[in-house]
Parts: sequence; structure tokens; C-alpha cells
Amino acid sequence: MDGVEELKGVLIIAATNRKDMLDPALLRPGRFDVLLELPLPDAADRAAIFRIHLAGKPVAEDVDVDELAAHTEGFSGADVERVCQRATLLGVRDFIARNEANGLDPAQFRVTRDKLLSALREK
Repeated sequence: MDGVEELKGVLIIAATNRKDMLDPALLRPGRFDVLLELPLPDAADRAAIFRIHLAGKPVAEDVDVDELAAHTEGFSGADVERVCQRATLLGVRDFIARNEANGLDPAQFRVTRDKLLSALREK
């Protein structure tokens, strides 16, 4: 960004998912040296993002990240992360409701395909 005095050692990074709402003056030459647009992730990238956000969670054997990736065309990495978080929450709520009277064994909890697909439908 240009200004009255030169600043050394200053780096400005900006990010948006709504470029269409930016004031065009911000995008004029000389404002930012580099404008970098990142496309939405493809199916392989979304599958990798699912793996990252499901890592460390007790995932049921019926979960297929390639299937989930196929159902998430047009999703960003943040959207995929939200699906994983929401599915976990839905699963925990259901697990507690089903096992409250029987005594909880947390080791039996799993994030299931059904909960992930339910979370996908909420987007």
C-alpha cells in the first residue's frame, strides 16, 4: 500500500472470500504487489482435508473420505472442517442420548458415516 512515508519491514497480508465486495480502489496497481487467488479444493484435496480433520477422532469403519469428497463439490477447506466438527457434535449428542441410562463407555463412541452425511446436508 502506498503512503506518505516509506515503511521498511512491513508486510500486509489480506484475505477475503468475497472479492466482489472489495472497494475497487484496493485492487488498483500499486496497492498490493501480489494478488493471489486460490481455487476451491478438488475431490482429492477435499479427501485429504477430511483426513486431516478426522485424524485423532474415533472414526467408524463405514466412513469413506473419498465418498465424502464426492459429496462436497464446491466446498472450501473451512466448509469441510465444519462438517467434521458438526458430525462429531451430532455423534456425541446421539451417543449420550442413547447411552445415558445404560452407563456411558466413551471408548465405544465413533463418528459415523451417517453423522457426516447429516452434517453435509446442513450446509
